[in-house]
Amino acid sequence: MNRKHALFASLCVVLTLSFFAAATAQTKPAEKIENPSYKAWMNYKPGTSVMMKGSTQAQGQDVEMEITTKLVSLDADKATLEVSTVAKANGMEMPQPAQKMDVPKTVDKSELSKPGKGFDPDLLAKATEEKVTVPAGTFAAKVIEFSKTQQGMTRNIKSWYSEEVPGGTVKQEITGSGEQNGTEVKFEMKMELASIDKK
Repeated sequence: MNRKHALFASLCVVLTLSFFAAATAQTKPAEKIENPSYKAWMNYKPGTSVMMKGSTQAQGQDVEMEITTKLVSLDADKATLEVSTVAKANGMEMPQPAQKMDVPKTVDKSELSKPGKGFDPDLLAKATEEKVTVPAGTFAAKVIEFSKTQQGMTRNIKSWYSEEVPGGTVKQEITGSGEQNGTEVKFEMKMELASIDKK
């Protein structure tokens, strides 16, 4: 695999993680908050999955993305997800190995920048509401905006969130920049809910 393809593969993994949203040293006890990402899975059985489809523009390449998230297990403390990504660019299809991710029921407020830690539920209280239509259907959603930093990349995220959907995400738009493998990267990512398989 040449350097360009290695960078592309690495960027696909980072973008997948950024889709689930994206530490600080602690000197006092952390404030625990409810994780909306866990709450959006808690009413579904293991085996439930969602597929998001969209595209990313990065480093002059247009990349089609397909991200499938499956609920592997759910208990009183966490949801365990399996995330599979397929990226397509320049006639090449690049499936990435499935990754497991734990989504805890509660998180330290100071850890909201980490993958799988969700977002501040206060954003939902302040969010505007709108109906949004995507390939999987039309949903009443709350529109939230926040930023995350992960592995040297800063992401500005606009998300349409609905508890009618396993995982909560109906649509998401992300812009970001930072350094990946020694290269300055800027990207835009747009994803929409393509299908839901409830168990």
